[in-house]
Amino acid sequence: MKNKILPIVTFVALSALILTYFIPHRVYADDSLHDGSGIFFIGDSTTNSFKHYGVISEERVWTGVGNTLSMWDISRKRISLSASALEKYKALDGYGNFSEKIRKDGDKYSMKIVDATALVRPKNLVITLGINGCACMSEESFLREYSLLIEAVMASSDTTKIFLNSIFPVAQRSSAVKNADIERANAIIRSLAMKYRLNYIDSFSYLRAFTDKNGDMDRKILDSEDGIHYSARGCKLICDFIEEEVCKANG
Repeated sequence: MKNKILPIVTFVALSALILTYFIPHRVYADDSLHDGSGIFFIGDSTTNSFKHYGVISEERVWTGVGNTLSMWDISRKRISLSASALEKYKALDGYGNFSEKIRKDGDKYSMKIVDATALVRPKNLVITLGINGCACMSEESFLREYSLLIEAVMASSDTTKIFLNSIFPVAQRSSAVKNADIERANAIIRSLAMKYRLNYIDSFSYLRAFTDKNGDMDRKILDSEDGIHYSARGCKLICDFIEEEVCKANG
């Protein structure tokens, strides 16, 4: 009898482990938008990978037309919405006041970042920006553009808790940007978090622990040829880490 029970117990335990690993946590994957609960993300193409791999539902990931965002004039940028995501936004209270601010871009739609935050009023908003700009913008320009975005978001939704997330590290093969550029930009982002009394998430340091024997980023989590965009496994690690940091900040 014991021999028959053991395989069943083992199967149940393994099934629970698999479900825990592969199903995203509800705090950042809940499809319900009615009260802005959970976590929303603003970012460039590295953040877009979260919805590309299905780690985060698409309506919670705000990136620009072309699935990225650059730092230039960032506070005025528009986020891209699919038709299905737009349908969920239409169900939100107050959508009628924003309907005229929706613009059709090809087979998708878009609205300004500030209009999206004013409509959804997210409880938690994680901003991960700077990979597109940190290697070529002056520190003054980077600081100014990021500050304008923070102030615009704060003005559009005063109940939103904003988290400034560090730019993710890149692999040595990256030619567009190097980790030295990223570390300088992250120092600016950290200083802005202190200035505006926001939470800073140090994803850079967390991810730098995942290196190979040569000290380069592990290809299991950062497998793209450009050395910038993370794999599905990498995105899951990042989102789990962000969730932990957000939960800590919320007590």
